[in-house]
Amino acid sequence: MDWKCWNDVIELTANVVVIIGAIIALFEWGRFLCRKKQKRTRLEEYLKDQKREDSKIKKKGQRSLTHLVAKLGISEAEILDLAFGNRKVELKVKEDEQGYADKILFVYKE
Repeated sequence: MDWKCWNDVIELTANVVVIIGAIIALFEWGRFLCRKKQKRTRLEEYLKDQKREDSKIKKKGQRSLTHLVAKLGISEAEILDLAFGNRKVELKVKEDEQGYADKILFVYKE
């Protein structure tokens, strides 16, 4: 085989690798979005259920970040990311004695 033929083979192989890489990246992006939606739905449903249960005993259904991490198995950063901008999850700030923010509480907003 001459050099021109090898150059064509290498060029074709490089193009195929680039296409396969783009397909894999697109697939992984779709999986990322699907997982994020699943986690958002889990957070919303959990808070909705907790609010429903707490309403029976005249509580507000608020849960702390630590509580949600323990119960849902989602990291703090992910929970904050899922909650900010979410129309169904409301964030409330609990203040300490001096009036400084002490805890972030999450509650389902209907």
